[in-house]
Amino acid sequence: MKNTKNVNNKTAQIKAIIEKSAPKVTELKYGEGDKELTVKVYPVLPFMKRTEMVREIVDGVFMDEKNTVNTYVPEFLTLLQKYTVIKYFTDLQLPTKLDDMWLVLNYTSIYEDVIKIVGKFEVKDIFDAANKAIDTYRQYLVSKTDMNSLMDKIGGVLKDFEGRIPQEDITAITSKIKDMPQGASLQDIIGGLLGKKDVQG
Repeated sequence: MKNTKNVNNKTAQIKAIIEKSAPKVTELKYGEGDKELTVKVYPVLPFMKRTEMVREIVDGVFMDEKNTVNTYVPEFLTLLQKYTVIKYFTDLQLPTKLDDMWLVLNYTSIYEDVIKIVGKFEVKDIFDAANKAIDTYRQYLVSKTDMNSLMDKIGGVLKDFEGRIPQEDITAITSKIKDMPQGASLQDIIGGLLGKKDVQG
């Protein structure tokens, strides 16, 4: 019982230290009078929000089910980076129309103002994580595409092979291969198919 009380007390102390030292929410103001826009900026993101932000950037640069390397669209990267900074670090609702969003992010000072508050290193850390994930996924798609291409070529060769060789010959070849002892060398297999005892390299 005493240990539980100590743990709870220490947890409360740690929480108080964190709350005291955590950067405070800052407000940015744009315009004047009844047209004034106030934007809250949250200088620190919780860990899960950071991972959501990384995932959103990565998902945004791959289109159409993300299944081939051709679905990578790097021209969206800068827009996505700026968009996610505003989405996750502020309470501002950006326009949903792509052209309007682009205008707000590139022809107003909002993005630069938020970066000044949040800090370049904080944002760079998130962008670096997203870039690593993008590179890893691109490499995966390249190898997957290469493997799919190889399998298509093998399939084409096999279809061509089936078209040129009578079915009974294919059946005879397969049964000879099945009859080979386990661990047979390539020379043994070739010799068996050709009906020779010994094949010289």
